[in-house]
Amino acid sequence: METYGGVDKMADISTPHLRTGLLNVSGIGEETADSILCYGLFRTSYVIDAYTERMIRCIGVTEKRQDLKRLFEECLPNDNYVYRQTHAHIVEYAKEFCGKKRCSECILVSSSG
Repeated sequence: METYGGVDKMADISTPHLRTGLLNVSGIGEETADSILCYGLFRTSYVIDAYTERMIRCIGVTEKRQDLKRLFEECLPNDNYVYRQTHAHIVEYAKEFCGKKRCSECILVSSSG
């Protein structure tokens, strides 16, 4: 807030610049920065979290987190609503299957093998 002068003034700052600024704040990592951008500021910055990484690994994708972010952002329409909905669906699915270790029931695992 000190750097940009408040949330309203952040509207004029590019998403990559804001992301860099957020990552420079002690205690804010990539997932938190992207969550603030996507959910708090309604920017097109896809959130890669542990659920997303876990699900993607199950289908054999081994890219690093920043590469996963790039892949999602290249594949999805550049639309904040789409980013939020996609992320929300992944979280809900992963909570049901990954969090409860129901791998044998997971459509991703059974379709990738």
